Amino acid sequence: MKRPTKYVRKAGAQIPRHVAKMMARLHPTVSILWHLNTKRWCLVQRVKGRDYMIRLLEKNGQYAPPTLANTVYVLNSSHPSRLRSKAARERFLDQLDANPQRDYVKKRSRGMVADGSRDLWNALNNRIVVPKPA
Repeated sequence: MKRPTKYVRKAGAQIPRHVAKMMARLHPTVSILWHLNTKRWCLVQRVKGRDYMIRLLEKNGQYAPPTLANTVYVLNSSHPSRLRSKAARERFLDQLDANPQRDYVKKRSRGMVADGSRDLWNALNNRIVVPKPA
């Protein structure tokens, strides 16, 4: 039995027709649906049979109905196809994968590897290293 989804089409107020047409033409895998828990419109993308919420439709933290600005234009601005050259596309995709803590993690892991190597060398040579009192 299929589990019910938390994203549904809202009864009553509907998506403006021009917004629905643009979404269907430019972003066919993305739907504008009503989120039951937060009582807001949201953009949901269906990938291989699973639904992924992209974002809630808000303006300055407040509820906003679907418009071209907060649906189609937002998706267009974050899509790699807007970039003309292959190098610009690669840079954009690398920025998406970039982690701001990458340098900290790399430095920390080097220190941990050095400590582990020292401890392993001491264990193999049956040395007991007593830390210097402070």
